[in-house]
Order: sequence, then structure tokens, then C-alpha cells
Amino acid sequence: MLRVGIIGCGNIAETYLENARLFRDFSIMAVADLRTEAAAGLASRFNLRALKVDDMMRSDEIDLVLNLTVPAAHAEISLNAIEAGKHVFLKSRWRRRSMAPSGSTGPPATGMSGLALPRTRFSDPPPRMPAA
Repeated sequence: MLRVGIIGCGNIAETYLENARLFRDFSIMAVADLRTEAAAGLASRFNLRALKVDDMMRSDEIDLVLNLTVPAAHAEISLNAIEAGKHVFLKSRWRRRSMAPSGSTGPPATGMSGLALPRTRFSDPPPRMPAA
């Protein structure tokens, strides 16, 4: 069973939490947000633990961080989670320019053994296919 922690308790987090019961093989364990009242509200409503972001990163009870933060926070949260040994799932693109370490042109090459990024690209949007 994959143990999931959600970071980012805005509108989309509620949708993920409402639909989580439709899936098996993972369990959402906790939520976190810089706005502690947002995390506490979702935690209460869905019978979860509300954690501080740093506490979630350190938790041995979280295997994967579902990063639902605003795009400006994607890099910091995702890289911190990877460094903490967590898998990461992003609902949106992981842009090369915003995620690459300084001076690099791609995603970090080390310390990523625990990284899972389904449906995520490490580049700019693909070119359009020519019309048939």
C-alpha cells in the first residue's frame, strides 16, 4: 500500500480526496499547506492528519507526495520531497527551466531514485503535429 501525503490544500485537493476512495493500492494519510487552516479543514472533513510541510517531508508514514501547490512552488516542494526520499506526483507539467538546478538544462540527475512523475514532461510543450 502506497502511503500518500498531499501538499497544497486548495480547490483541487478536495477533488483528489473525494475521488481517492475509487482507487486501491494507495491511501492518503495526511495533508499539508502553508495555510495551516486550509490543511486543518481538509483533514477534519476527510478524517486525515494535518501536518506542517516540513513534518510531512520528514514523516516515515509518507511514501509519495502529491504536489498540488501553485506552479511557483512546484520546484521547491518537489525537490525537497525527492531529497527527503519521497516519490513525487505532479498534476501538471514539470518545466525544464523552472525545475533544473542552476546552470543545468534538464532535471536533476542525482538523488532521484524515488521519483515518479506519471504524465509529466521535462520539457517545453511538444510541437504540433502537421495536419493530415
